[in-house]
Amino acid sequence: MKRSKKIELIQVFEKENDSRCYRFCVYGGATLGTEIVNAVHISRHGAHIDAQIVLLEQIEEGQYADAAVISATIPAKFKSFKISISGIGSEKISFILIRKIVAKRDSMMVNPGIDDLYKKWIKRNEQPSSFVSTEQLYTLAYKPLFSIVVPLFNTPEEYFKQMINSVLAQKYQNWELILVNASPENASLCNALNNLNDKRIEIIELNENLGISENTNAGIAIAQGDYICFLDHDDTLSPYALAEYAAAINENPNIDLLYCDEDSISTDGISRFSPRFKPELNIDLLNSNNYICHFLTVSREILNKVEPYKKDVDGAQDYDLTLKVVDADGIVKHIPKILYHWRQHEGSTNGGSVKAKPYIERASKIVLQTHYARNNIASLINTTDIPCIFKTNFPASNTDISIIKTRANLNGQQYTQSINQQAKNAKSELIAIICDTVQIKEESVRSLSCWFCRNDIGIASPKMLYADGLIQHAGLCIRENETIGHLNQGFINNMGGGYNGTAETICDFSAVDPACMMFRAEDFLEVGGFSTDYKNSLIAAVDFCFRIRSLNKLVLVDPDSKAINRAPVFWANRIPPWEQPDNSDLQLLWSRWGKEFQQDVLANPNVSLAESYFHLNTK
Repeated sequence: MKRSKKIELIQVFEKENDSRCYRFCVYGGATLGTEIVNAVHISRHGAHIDAQIVLLEQIEEGQYADAAVISATIPAKFKSFKISISGIGSEKISFILIRKIVAKRDSMMVNPGIDDLYKKWIKRNEQPSSFVSTEQLYTLAYKPLFSIVVPLFNTPEEYFKQMINSVLAQKYQNWELILVNASPENASLCNALNNLNDKRIEIIELNENLGISENTNAGIAIAQGDYICFLDHDDTLSPYALAEYAAAINENPNIDLLYCDEDSISTDGISRFSPRFKPELNIDLLNSNNYICHFLTVSREILNKVEPYKKDVDGAQDYDLTLKVVDADGIVKHIPKILYHWRQHEGSTNGGSVKAKPYIERASKIVLQTHYARNNIASLINTTDIPCIFKTNFPASNTDISIIKTRANLNGQQYTQSINQQAKNAKSELIAIICDTVQIKEESVRSLSCWFCRNDIGIASPKMLYADGLIQHAGLCIRENETIGHLNQGFINNMGGGYNGTAETICDFSAVDPACMMFRAEDFLEVGGFSTDYKNSLIAAVDFCFRIRSLNKLVLVDPDSKAINRAPVFWANRIPPWEQPDNSDLQLLWSRWGKEFQQDVLANPNVSLAESYFHLNTK
């Protein structure tokens, strides 16, 4: 059905330099072709407003056939305006309409780390019934001894007391606390230590501060525990921390490393905020930043297999230990509960600043460089604009790449048949699929090829932007209703990393968009190429990503390899097939792939991906 010509505001996104991007569906706009960009005029009270106008899409079929999607970027200070398009008409964009769309957007995109609903989440999700019960603890077949090592150095007395009390309050009682005091001249701290009266507490007095690594080693040396835990002197534990860890170890006694979700506490220890709900082990996210962080606990068995802390990694010693355990093929267990409280204060790195401890980034680069060296991979580690986020550069690759060109207007079967035919005839070691809607520089393609110096990489894909500079693709996610979404779509390219850094750091994903991806020819042949059973090319690509992942290989997005993709724009009234639960292709996909693939690799039960953005799960 052909619609009358009109202009409809469909999306509003924030952009750089205090500007906003307004996206419009222009019914009948496709008839203007690319000239629609010159036909747009933005004004307010008759005064012209300079705007950056971009044609995003000309819709050729479906209910929006003959429509065009355009974006207009203007200063955010304009709370209302008028848009006029020659040959179409004009529309007043009111403050009320903008506010309504922004409110809907914010409800989907609000970062869990700054969500005001977190206090309500705590009340709802931290009832005693949410944790291991006392009765369950009594029935544990194995009651491991936990050695909690805490290096002390000029620890403020109030922080010290709160830390000690959080350990004494543990529901699980089989622990020892090893306090390593590297500030013997601090009379207040020494007095607090002398007042401790619990036989499970061991105190080591050092003559001088040896640095955090050597101080920690001194504590490890006398630890008797089956598991060694690392607690910072100014932080606190949930009363259920050790109980949850003990229960997990009883479920799998082979666990080598445990970590949990965490939040921040105020300087006085009263307020809780900034929850960090973490994913399961994600190798490339870990190689970008130490998201595991707290409450790091490792088995005595794995600790005996790896090198002790070294002084040159002071400030990143836990990062070093984590990567050593991973490199030793240790079994890693994530407990998706807030069991650790990281204090935010002037002398801490918490809060996103490394000014308090600038040596941490230097040490982290050493840690990562050493990690790659253990795996016989040449690398160069660079810092980024985001504190404690790192970029790994591998040597330039001269590997031949076969480029397979595809068309966006192909259905799934045409898409997969075309790729399979071209890929089978490819003579190169690597194959890159590039859709005709994608504009990517040769250097970005070559950059993607560098990742294949690692045997564990199965597919590499670039971050793709719409023509107006907003994110079109930074990895696909599997949503709770088993539909598929483009994670973080609509964010600006450089927006501080996104939740857990997934929009701006190298990360492993469940799948990537079919418009542009690279993989090995031998892997393609091993999995039998693309399935030709799907009607939709994106769902067919997800199936292919699952096939590659079934080889125990990773699917990553490199945000530093960028492309422009003139992909369709979807909004509330225009829903793509992969977001429709009753889609037959989705039903076919899940009939072939089990629960391991139905849960997104970045999933955490405390956050929802229902709208393809991380937001606090308040259900």
